[in-house]
Amino acid sequence: MTKNPLEIPEILTLVGMNLPIWHYSVVGIYLFQPKEMLSCLQVSHHFRNTLLPILWYTFDEKAMAKVPVDIIRKYTPYFRVHHNYGHQQAYPTNNREPCTNLIQLTMSTRHDVLDRHDIAYINNNPGLRLLGGSYLIQVNTVYADTFTNLRRLNHLDIQLESRNRQYHRELLQPISTTLTSLRLVGLKGPLGLRELVFPNLKELHPRLSHPQDMQDLLQGCPYLEAIIEDPLPPQITLHLIHCLKSGICPVLRNLRSNVYRDQMEDFSEMLENRSGLQML
Repeated sequence: MTKNPLEIPEILTLVGMNLPIWHYSVVGIYLFQPKEMLSCLQVSHHFRNTLLPILWYTFDEKAMAKVPVDIIRKYTPYFRVHHNYGHQQAYPTNNREPCTNLIQLTMSTRHDVLDRHDIAYINNNPGLRLLGGSYLIQVNTVYADTFTNLRRLNHLDIQLESRNRQYHRELLQPISTTLTSLRLVGLKGPLGLRELVFPNLKELHPRLSHPQDMQDLLQGCPYLEAIIEDPLPPQITLHLIHCLKSGICPVLRNLRSNVYRDQMEDFSEMLENRSGLQML
């Protein structure tokens, strides 16, 4: 007797991955509307066991605000991607079910400065690859162990302040060898980044307020390939140009930066000395 293809977990998984779960509304937001998936879950135990991990792969606290908290608690172990962490006030961050399999975690605008409960949530997910998202991670001074358990983190979006600079080296050291992409906002530098090395960092998105931070950061990124800058003050941009003229970041290939009129001569000279460097 020929076996029904949908009885094969691999085939049913492929079908489930193509069922619509998220709908993009006319006002520009994602809505959680898994009508077809919910119908499939009722077919059999096989369907339910195979498709549940797909349905709950992504948990978005903002888009799924109407999902009852008891349902969220029940299916938390399935989460792999968690967006808008801290958005649901009805689901306080100090009283959540353990979640240990995340690969992505992004913050809500309602919850940007991390506390001890948030640190525990992060460290319970050693497989995290992306942390931060559109909204920057802000770490309190007493939580320098925030990234201690993360051994696979590739991308981080973070905001640092000079008043906490004595903690920054301890904070970033555990993930310095795994990061390949970093978005760093520095407030009222210097940030104390000297001698911190990111040997595998390929892409840097800096928004810094102190020239020393730019130099310290670039010196610690020997294999950096791209610098994608937000608009910076003139003195920071000029310092970046001077750093690149000195030969720092020898394999840099792509650069996007605002250049001011009185810096054009220095900028042109820098480009002449850096063969292969392209402006984005």
